[in-house]
Amino acid sequence: AAEPPLRRSLEIDLQNSAATIAADRENLAAALAAEAKPEEAVALLQEATSGNDANVTVRSFAALAKLDPEHADSYYRSAIARQESMSGGKSRRLAVLLQEYALVLRARNDDVSAEPVLRQALAVQAKVVEPDYHLTTAILNTLGNLLEGRREFEEAEKLERAALHLSEEKFGPESADLATTCTYLADVLWNKKELRAAGELFRRAVAIDASLYGPEQPETAADIANLGMLTKEAGQMAAGDLLLRQALAIYEKALGADSAQAKFVRDNLTPEAR
Repeated sequence: AAEPPLRRSLEIDLQNSAATIAADRENLAAALAAEAKPEEAVALLQEATSGNDANVTVRSFAALAKLDPEHADSYYRSAIARQESMSGGKSRRLAVLLQEYALVLRARNDDVSAEPVLRQALAVQAKVVEPDYHLTTAILNTLGNLLEGRREFEEAEKLERAALHLSEEKFGPESADLATTCTYLADVLWNKKELRAAGELFRRAVAIDASLYGPEQPETAADIANLGMLTKEAGQMAAGDLLLRQALAIYEKALGADSAQAKFVRDNLTPEAR
């Protein structure tokens, strides 16, 4: 229903050479994207990036990165450069763009390029007067996970503990941020063979997610499955299988017996426990 008046608004502003033409294109593109008309949305956003409103330009480049993932690198670099010139490297939006760009790079297995982008995002957050602490926690977790993958466990643990402290301080004892961070830190400690400490963190994640989402939800099942696999690695096979069967039952009920999650857990059960 929004599309016709948005088209009319753009038409009127084009006739009058109004200053809001770029914003009109951005708004119409958003409606078209929601209607699954990406080609026309991309064309409008590309035109919007050339407008005289720098904020619209940044948002349009970011939107293009999502609608046209093949060229996401170029779009994100353009959005980041324009935002840096606007804010002098001290804005939450810049940190968000850097985090989003880093996630795109990581999805392409390009951690070498993603690392400096994440470090820049952290540096930006440190300069922002009122930073988004959810974003800071996410950046710390992402960078910690990246370093864990390179087996740089000491720095990874330092970053994850910083995220843990920040989550506890800013969001209290029960938050999605804290549960996620417990899982990331547990993974690092698991790799360091500190199994007892890792198990305590997985149990904490189970308790938080059960409180936030419910004891029979996929989020909780993921924590239980992690704890089960860790328990088996610690040599407690029967106890580990019991936890994995608990996670499997949740996944089968919530997502179906043929879901990827259920299959993964089933594959990690000992043959006699399946």
